[in-house]
Amino acid sequence: MAKIIDEEYWDNLKEPTKLMTFLNKFLTIPQASTMLIAMGVGIAAFFWAYFLVTIPTEDFLNDFSIYGQFSFEVGWNAEIVDVILADWGLTGRASVFSATIANFVIMASYIIIFIGLIILATRQFKEKKKMQDLFLKMLFLPIIAGIFNIISNIFMIIMLSSGTSVSPIIPFITSLSSIIKYALIIVSFVIFVIEIVLFVIIYIKEHR
Repeated sequence: MAKIIDEEYWDNLKEPTKLMTFLNKFLTIPQASTMLIAMGVGIAAFFWAYFLVTIPTEDFLNDFSIYGQFSFEVGWNAEIVDVILADWGLTGRASVFSATIANFVIMASYIIIFIGLIILATRQFKEKKKMQDLFLKMLFLPIIAGIFNIISNIFMIIMLSSGTSVSPIIPFITSLSSIIKYALIIVSFVIFVIEIVLFVIIYIKEHR
């Protein structure tokens, strides 16, 4: 931990690249108030999609099936997916289809929320430029998570529309994309927590 907050350690890292020149703009643009509004909209959209679409869909499936949305999302192989789709029937598939469309809203929401949280936290390291640069690179994590989310959703829509796994490779790609998505979302949250912890440590160290 001492190495992490040591200024000399960060000064020895490479100088900012063109990528960092671009990312550094986020230290001032957009304004904090604008970001907070965007995050507020993202949180509202997340609650709408999750609690008014995803959760009711899961409750609906639980009434007649042992398979939930997550089971389908990480089915891994064609045999499992075909069993789930057959068990759901047309009504279940239609319900999950709607939830999958709503998941695009959830995806946009967590991208906005995590990017906002990371930027706002990174701006607090005003005297730690190299540290700021490192955390700015973490902005790509929620974006990459969103890309894998899109891949997963598209293939889920294809399977739901056809009523079968279509191809043995599609369930595997869907499951792998979903696992990567969840992993990156967790890492994004951990990065934000680390930033808060480091900020507190540095603040205590400089003001004791």
